[in-house]
Amino acid sequence: ETCLPSPAISDLLKIGFFKTDRSTQTEVSDILELKELSTAVETLVKDRTMLQRKVDINILSLQADYEMKLEEKCTYLYERMNDQNSHLKKKYMQRIGILRNSFRQQLTNAMSKINAEYKKYCKELCEKNKMSLESSNTTLLLLKQK
Repeated sequence: ETCLPSPAISDLLKIGFFKTDRSTQTEVSDILELKELSTAVETLVKDRTMLQRKVDINILSLQADYEMKLEEKCTYLYERMNDQNSHLKKKYMQRIGILRNSFRQQLTNAMSKINAEYKKYCKELCEKNKMSLESSNTTLLLLKQK
């Protein structure tokens, strides 16, 4: 025969498919302790529920605060970028104005130089024409005299 002890009768009784029914005896003094434990468990469950609600509220509050700070920072950066953009645009327009004035002055100077050279050329041409007219007049006079 085997040396192993045989299982108790209560271990052999089965309820459902997987559970076994173990017979126990409960004393009257155990019932009061069970009631106290069950009320303590109910209190703990209520406390846990309240704490979970508080944690959820705190999480929502932190998320809202984070989103608000993030939005403020984004607005600040957006305004700063717009200010920088308008500053650069103003500088660009100033430089364009300076370039336009510079090219306008160069054009005026070039036109003045061309005008002066043209007047000089016309004067020289007139002087040549006068000399040629005078020389032709003198030759005509000389020819008439002879």
